[in-house]
Amino acid sequence: MKNCDIFEICSVKFTADKFLDKLNQSLRDQGLNVMEGYNYELNYVNNPNVLNIRFSRKILSIQHFKAINDFLKAIKKINPKIIHVHTPICSFLVRIVMGFLSFFSKRYKKIKIIYTVHGFNFHENMNFFKNFFFISIEYFLCKFFTHYIFFQSREDYNYVKNKFNIKQNKILHIGNGIDLNKYRFNKNLRNYENNQIRLLYVGRMVEEKGIRDLLFVMNNLEKSKKFKNLYLTLVGPSLSSDRDKLGSDMYNLINKLTNVEWIGESNSIPDIMSKNDFFILPSYREGVPRSVIEAMASGKDMIPKKISVATTLP
Repeated sequence: MKNCDIFEICSVKFTADKFLDKLNQSLRDQGLNVMEGYNYELNYVNNPNVLNIRFSRKILSIQHFKAINDFLKAIKKINPKIIHVHTPICSFLVRIVMGFLSFFSKRYKKIKIIYTVHGFNFHENMNFFKNFFFISIEYFLCKFFTHYIFFQSREDYNYVKNKFNIKQNKILHIGNGIDLNKYRFNKNLRNYENNQIRLLYVGRMVEEKGIRDLLFVMNNLEKSKKFKNLYLTLVGPSLSSDRDKLGSDMYNLINKLTNVEWIGESNSIPDIMSKNDFFILPSYREGVPRSVIEAMASGKDMIPKKISVATTLP
């Protein structure tokens, strides 16, 4: 049996690569034995420190039973001291399973559960019953099945502190951050050809990010023949694991519009930021979006949707 100090768990490889890679490397540099768990079925990972846990990002999915089985095998194999979960669906499954295991076994009761909230699954734009359902589940899990909770958003921290009545020593606001050596204002990369005004969106291509609304606006502007010098660049992947993927009608619209360009996933975000004028965020919900911090560090003017977290950033 392999003894593991920290078991870092998220839903998919994309999240691990984009948000957890540097954290895990930093922990390893300190001499800690860190294992990772996520669904890598579509992107095979040949790494002895990574275990395949077949999470689904859909709320209702038969695959959750496969994920639970994979998770049970994993913790039996690596015997972690700490389980650190990220992202809503996998954190729900892991905390529920660990709650039941710790009730029946002293061995599992010793394992500490940490949940980093990158953004809750509920938001003000949900209908009342769906919102109440998600809040109730999160209250139950935070209150009884989680030892420590880290928050990127100050507002999420205050919400749990005030509404859930969680002990102060269980919760910590950690914020979010970026590498300022990469993201700096660079006027030399901006090309003002034809007096263009360029908008930029960076993020996943999913419904909850408000992409559909944004594309409808650009479509209406093109039809009206107003703001002919306004262009939108979309940067981000369309993941097969996303539960609210954009439909083919939206990709057909992107191909049709002359004022919109989708370049997919990119490793050149700092340069792309510098080549645009405004950063736009039409999301329905966010934690503390890293893309917004990157845009601010790059000197971009912001056009966020009126969601509380995005509009409270300085």
